[in-house]
Amino acid sequence: MNNRNLHTKQLGYLKYYSDKRNGQGDKKMEQGQMLGTAMTAAALQQHLSLSLGLTSNLKRGTGKKKRRAVRARGAEEEYVLEDKPPPPTLAQRYGLAAPPPAVLTEGEWEHVKNQSLVRGDNTAPCVICKEEFGMGGQVLLSCSHMFHKTCLKAFERYSGRKTCPMCRRDQYETRVVHEGAKRHKDNSATRIQAAWRGYKVRKWYREYSLRNPPKDPRLRTKYFEKKLEGLTGRMVDMVENSRTATDRLCNDIDVELARSRRVMQTANLLSTGRLSAEKWKSIEEKVLDRGDTECPICIGSLRNRKRPTTLLSCSHIYHRTCIDMFENLTTETAPTCPVCRCDYVKKPFTAAV
Repeated sequence: MNNRNLHTKQLGYLKYYSDKRNGQGDKKMEQGQMLGTAMTAAALQQHLSLSLGLTSNLKRGTGKKKRRAVRARGAEEEYVLEDKPPPPTLAQRYGLAAPPPAVLTEGEWEHVKNQSLVRGDNTAPCVICKEEFGMGGQVLLSCSHMFHKTCLKAFERYSGRKTCPMCRRDQYETRVVHEGAKRHKDNSATRIQAAWRGYKVRKWYREYSLRNPPKDPRLRTKYFEKKLEGLTGRMVDMVENSRTATDRLCNDIDVELARSRRVMQTANLLSTGRLSAEKWKSIEEKVLDRGDTECPICIGSLRNRKRPTTLLSCSHIYHRTCIDMFENLTTETAPTCPVCRCDYVKKPFTAAV
């Protein structure tokens, strides 16, 4: 039997019941008695079906609900979600069942809230999702049990009835509270303060322990051992750093001294004038005995008469253009021979090789 047919029959029963009460004829009285019995049975059937969850009691009525403007509420304001209590069933109207509970007053809500707080529901997790309340929406039922708002809505939607998940009480009122959020804020502030105070105390104790040795003999021995180890380590680091700096300075001095000596040797070589003829003659003999036929720079033939050659005092021979280009591109202050790295003087060389 659907809700529309049940509603139609209920109206018919009410009509016959009113006729009976108005003092109609015997026939109508007998019919009224029969219809009154049927109406009672239908009312009890409706009430039992709603109580046992055989028919959903979440949405009753066929008319469309008008949307009303939602009043802006404060961050920690408590309010009841149900504007009006649910309408009584037909059995409750005729006294066949206990009437629905009256709407709780503010004093009664305070008493229900105190019962829940004494029991510690705000400190325990939500019994539906088993998670802490935190900053999420929290609701208090008229039976003094607390849940997440979303968890309770999901439970009502999937169970198809409005029953407390803990005590199975139906037709309860729901009030939005913020006890879980308050506790979460207090716990968060406590944790932040504990972390900051712990950091400050550890920092103070670290500085204090560096200046004040402990009184226990064993701890005192370890303290001075650690102190001596730190001093020794710092001294070793200072010696290593100074040694590294000294070595770097000595290496720089050696490099600059070698460069200066090379420059001075080249200057002395050039200041003494050209080599004697006998010296050049011995150098040319070395070249002829070695039989060089290629320029070490361009690997070109030295027999090409179109390209003049240059003889160095170190007995190496090059193309004139090659050795001039090398001297222009080198980064050294005093160019050295590309082959033997010796200082040199040079002269044109035209003999056949």
